[in-house]
Amino acid sequence: MPSERLENLMRRHFDADLSAEETRELDAALSRDPETARRLMELADEHLALSAALGRPVPAFDPAAASRRAFFSAPRVAAVAAAAAVVLALALWHVFTPGPPRAPSYDGESLFALSAGGALAPATSVALGTRYLARAGVLHLSSAEIAIKAPTVFSLSEAA
Repeated sequence: MPSERLENLMRRHFDADLSAEETRELDAALSRDPETARRLMELADEHLALSAALGRPVPAFDPAAASRRAFFSAPRVAAVAAAAAVVLALALWHVFTPGPPRAPSYDGESLFALSAGGALAPATSVALGTRYLARAGVLHLSSAEIAIKAPTVFSLSEAA
């Protein structure tokens, strides 16, 4: 059986005479105690019967309106807003996070690797630490592209 305080809150609930704090207290009691919830339903039946006996208007129950109120409840709206914020954050992170560094590559005319003795060997890709002779083309690095417009000797090394 609910305490006298809860009984009083439940009776005042039907007169719309509860403060916000008292409403939270009653809601908490109803959510944790099935006996209190059952008692509230009994009081609701008594209240409706008394109102009808006294000729007072009895509010009609509109399931569609109740469903709309339940659907747009503050916790549900907050949960949807939080989920939307997480999705937006992940999308922005995905768009603005750089991918793995690109391996250096070369597009253009003749590319030759130079050996330590000065011999030339045709090359199809570029790697760190090797010297190259390129005629004309574009050297693609992870964060830059270098246009080569004339024969050039170059080598790539790690940034310090």
